[in-house]
Amino acid sequence: MGNLEQLIALYKRVMGGNMELDLFTANAKFMVRVWDGMDGCWTDCSDEPVDAVTALTYWAEKTSDGTKATSFNDIDYYRIFPGDTRVIWSGREGREMFR
Repeated sequence: MGNLEQLIALYKRVMGGNMELDLFTANAKFMVRVWDGMDGCWTDCSDEPVDAVTALTYWAEKTSDGTKATSFNDIDYYRIFPGDTRVIWSGREGREMFR
């Protein structure tokens, strides 16, 4: 794809540029997660947090540079989260949730 600035611009344009928190300047590490619409849960795509270029490149590859699976209504929906967040078991309704 391109350099960090181009990847950030693509992610913000596709995912919504009005993020409450500027994700990419406020964090050093990131997690890419996929929303599994069949199971109704988030799943980590890597075992540990990664740098911004790695996270954005992975997201761009999985979404064909933001042209597919970019709506929460899609079966597989990829999104980038701050690296210090976790997917936890909520214990309610048999679902995993993000916190």
